[in-house]
Amino acid sequence: MSKPHAFGDELARARREQGFPNAHAFYKASGGRRTLGVLYANYLAVERGRSLPKPERLPALLRALNLGEPSLQRRELVHAYLTALLGSDELLEDLRPSPVQSALSSEEVARQSIRQRSAQLEIAQWTTLARDEAVYYAHVYLINSPGWSHAREVAAAVRFPLPRVRAALKALSSAKLAELSGERARSPLAYRFVRPLAHLPATLGLKASILKKREAFAGERGSLVQRTTLTSRVGKVNLDRWFERLTETVRLLGAYGDAEKADDTDVFYVDARVFKIFD
Repeated sequence: MSKPHAFGDELARARREQGFPNAHAFYKASGGRRTLGVLYANYLAVERGRSLPKPERLPALLRALNLGEPSLQRRELVHAYLTALLGSDELLEDLRPSPVQSALSSEEVARQSIRQRSAQLEIAQWTTLARDEAVYYAHVYLINSPGWSHAREVAAAVRFPLPRVRAALKALSSAKLAELSGERARSPLAYRFVRPLAHLPATLGLKASILKKREAFAGERGSLVQRTTLTSRVGKVNLDRWFERLTETVRLLGAYGDAEKADDTDVFYVDARVFKIFD
């Protein structure tokens, strides 16, 4: 296999694992030429192993894939790119993630489960969620509650009047984020792991709006069940490594979230924040 083909294969795999079923869906959702700096035909040529993106365009591609932060998947993709660019990986072996670090059996199984169940929403769908908090909260409830839920059940959970919840469910249905049957609704994304919005210029406003709704709901209506705190002076390199571990740990909760609605299950929101307090 040629080096460009190897990178193209890794790129296509990363794109699928982020929930984009095909190259065109990813190109369109990421903002196309405005974000990636290339025409669709040129991007497709990269995935098919016919060419490589210019080095200065790789960061934008990684951000569009939601790989702007350090992660195992990001390292693998960058490694494949540098190998293709240099024509050899002999000088890069020391940079490849250690099997001991990346293949802890239970965590690797959980990561694989998330990759296989990943889904990506379209910008129009995120816009629908960002527009109305009742729509967003109803979506969160349904996606975490497999099966049919009555509108009254959703209203009781999100604590909004029934008429407003009915309108929210209709909005979700119009955006193909819910299926309706009379007074009942269910999410077609239940059992799926919805990837967050990529950090792109075109999505910053949507991300801020969604984050505000999450924090408001958790802060006003949620109950704190666990808190762990620590202060430590850490160098940037080690902090970045730990951020990678923290992010992976938070996302792994999605691998355990296949629970049906039952008396012994609840929906949890994890907010892992880190504050810089001293220089």
